[in-house]
Amino acid sequence: MLGLAAVAGALAGGVAVAGSAPRPASQPGAAVPLTPRNEIAARDDAAVLLARLALPPDAEPSSVEPAGDGGALAHPFIGPPATPNAVDDHGWWRLSESPATVLGYIQAHRPHGGHPGTSGASNRAGSPPLQAIGFTWPAIPRTLSTRMLVVEVVALAGGSTGVRADSEVVWITPRPASERIPPGARRLVLTTRQSGRVIQGPLQIASRPAVRRVVALLNALPASQPGVRACPADWGARIQLELYGGAAEGAGSYPLAIAVADPGGCGEVALSIGGRREPPLAGGATLVPHLSRVLGVSLQTGVPNP
Repeated sequence: MLGLAAVAGALAGGVAVAGSAPRPASQPGAAVPLTPRNEIAARDDAAVLLARLALPPDAEPSSVEPAGDGGALAHPFIGPPATPNAVDDHGWWRLSESPATVLGYIQAHRPHGGHPGTSGASNRAGSPPLQAIGFTWPAIPRTLSTRMLVVEVVALAGGSTGVRADSEVVWITPRPASERIPPGARRLVLTTRQSGRVIQGPLQIASRPAVRRVVALLNALPASQPGVRACPADWGARIQLELYGGAAEGAGSYPLAIAVADPGGCGEVALSIGGRREPPLAGGATLVPHLSRVLGVSLQTGVPNP
């Protein structure tokens, strides 16, 4: 297990050195892909969180699932989250105490910094009853989102108790440094469409301060994260923001950048810079009130008026 210093180093120390990993023998001199810094931080953090689990002194670690659990400890009680950015570090133990005693000990010796999280039970046919508790830790901005430890206990054949613990950490895909709208935008054209029909605009904004603030808002949006997530209803509206270098129509007619924000649904923002499509961004729903404030316009989002 890695210590806290390892996590601090991962968060502050930059990317891995390519030379630290062996090259395939069949490709001498081939470049080795670098592991993203946030992924390194997630793996280190998962090891640290798992090491914070306190068990009774007689706990015997096991490299494999304890025998006699009927398969109850073969998988995590919940998770890991449905994203390729998830890291799961787990371990098994066998103890002589009852499941209730083990759970009580864990609750009385809460992992450092952890807050009570999920809890539940399972009574699957063919397996002994299982109980689980969880703990969560605050996210680390721009680095790690989900940080949790889930512990499950089950009575084993022979009267002992089996334990499985999973530390589950999700690392944040950062927005590429290149995905920034360059300076020079002097005019904004805003159009809102719903199902292809224009419901607002085109609005022409030539105020330099307002345009600069819109660019700042777009440049501050985070990258959209991979994985499965639940999204609210999407009413089919899209707010298109075209940024031009010329202050008047016809001058600098090719847009420097085009952003298309979804104010509903998953709230993604599609961004093109200089005609090049960039990875999707997040924050379309929260962008709307900021744009309305900056531009002094009540933007339509296509949501039906009840």
